[in-house]
Amino acid sequence: TVQALVAEPVPALTTALEPLLLVYHQAQEGAKTLARHVTKQVQQDPICQRLRPVPGVGPLVAGTSVATLEDPTRFRTSTQVAAYLGLVPRVYQSGAANYHGRISKEGGQAAALAVRRSGPCLADPDE
Repeated sequence: TVQALVAEPVPALTTALEPLLLVYHQAQEGAKTLARHVTKQVQQDPICQRLRPVPGVGPLVAGTSVATLEDPTRFRTSTQVAAYLGLVPRVYQSGAANYHGRISKEGGQAAALAVRRSGPCLADPDE
């Protein structure tokens, strides 16, 4: 409750924050329920199970990636998959300059975000 969070409760503040906290807790419970459902579905999917041994790839990353890619046979190379997910560097070119910047973040946003969030594990799997 708001009273537990605030040392000296202010009635008007409590009245305003109680509904927001209720919605927040309901959203948290909904997210947990959804994560359990996705995890259960991923455990039954053979393609998702092939991704699970990769460091940093949990059930949500595997499920999101498979759902975003739909039919992986349409990509001939892993570079095409990376480009589809927006996980390729931006290229800056002019007459004399040609360099690569940060990843473009274009493409399948849900899977790209999931993969980017697992990036630290992929960069250093021992940690």
